[in-house]
Amino acid sequence: MLRSVRTRLSAMMFLFYFSLGSWAVTAGTYLMSAPTKGGLNFTTEQVGWIYSTFAIGGMLAMPLVGILVDRLFRADRVLAVASLACGGFLLLASAWCESVEPEIGDVYASLVDAESANGRPLRQHPEFSSAEPPAEVKEALDRVNYAPAMRAAARRVFIPLFIIMLAQSFGA
Repeated sequence: MLRSVRTRLSAMMFLFYFSLGSWAVTAGTYLMSAPTKGGLNFTTEQVGWIYSTFAIGGMLAMPLVGILVDRLFRADRVLAVASLACGGFLLLASAWCESVEPEIGDVYASLVDAESANGRPLRQHPEFSSAEPPAEVKEALDRVNYAPAMRAAARRVFIPLFIIMLAQSFGA
């Protein structure tokens, strides 16, 4: 293998795994966090499905990409286009999450405003935003997190994000 080709491929693979490591580790925390903490309030099942797109895409992409590489295009060109497409889909996923954060936040805020713990509105509890709230505040927050309106809002956000991440995984 030519030295310049090896260097370019090494750089490309480094950038691929660098970008993967920069978001894949923290995505679960972001997706499951409450909207007051900047998250999307997904369930663990939804987060599992987002991460499973790598396995699904890996299984489905191999035969399709193999046909393209074997018969129609050079492997380095397909790899370059796939890497650029991955980056584009990650940018699209980022834009989608950013655009729906206010909607999720509004639903969450309306549910928090309607909830109370020990006869006091939930927001007036000093422990409302603490890392380890008391049991009555935690129960009230659980009712907010699992309210049908909150789950429906998270589901509306989840489905397009799942499709974007599945498309992204085809190039990974």
